[in-house]
Amino acid sequence: MQYIDQHLHTDSSEDSIAAMKDMAAAASTAGLDAICFTDHCDLIYFNRAGVPDPNCYEYWSRSVREYNEMGKFPGLKVRIGMELGAINQDPENARRCYETEGLDFTLGSVHSMRDQVDFCLIKYRDYDECRNMVAQYLDENIETAKLGYFDSLAHVGYTIRYMMPYGIEIDYTQFEDMLKELYSILIHSGKGLELNTSGLRQGAGTMFPTKYMIELYRQCGGEIVTVGSDAHSPGDVGSCFEQATELLVGVGFRYMAVYEKHKPSFVKIR
Repeated sequence: MQYIDQHLHTDSSEDSIAAMKDMAAAASTAGLDAICFTDHCDLIYFNRAGVPDPNCYEYWSRSVREYNEMGKFPGLKVRIGMELGAINQDPENARRCYETEGLDFTLGSVHSMRDQVDFCLIKYRDYDECRNMVAQYLDENIETAKLGYFDSLAHVGYTIRYMMPYGIEIDYTQFEDMLKELYSILIHSGKGLELNTSGLRQGAGTMFPTKYMIELYRQCGGEIVTVGSDAHSPGDVGSCFEQATELLVGVGFRYMAVYEKHKPSFVKIR
């Protein structure tokens, strides 16, 4: 069985203070086979709706410097990528970022929607308003998928993490048609879907996508899946990967995708 974590953040992301070498050391100690660093490049400020964030490129440059200076970790394959946010809000710069020389892997993320701040900053009070937000969130994921400036679409179902603490639970089964449309685009364009384990350690009680959503992806013919912890500190590297393995095998996946220079190879899950 191989454990490969393709969603890690370091102090080259605004929301982490972890050194890259410490994250790699934690992965090595935990017995992971490979990792990919995916520091944030959000094209729109997370806390200023609709305002382009020029710091995105500075963080990427810093990530590359740390990567080149980090050294080797025997038995651990280390790659470098990017978590690219707001692709659909700034397609031209998204394309340029995706084509950055040296990138192994790009996650596509919707952290905030048009004219909104990041989901983590919103105070949720009204069920109907939240339901409308989820519909718009899925619509912007569909827009992102159509553009295709990523390799794997990250943490679909991200809204659950932030609405649940307010006591609001939106059932994603009511958006099955939108999910099927999203998955159809991913499948026909050769893009992957990430299974993100962060919700298990953050109190949401689920991975993103949920079991229902990842099972639906498989039923739609989805084959390309990546796994990521979304760790921002060494202690979370590779967290809950046993549960991720059980879920993937349980819904019919036998292989996961691992990227190098945007090209996937497939390794047996178990």
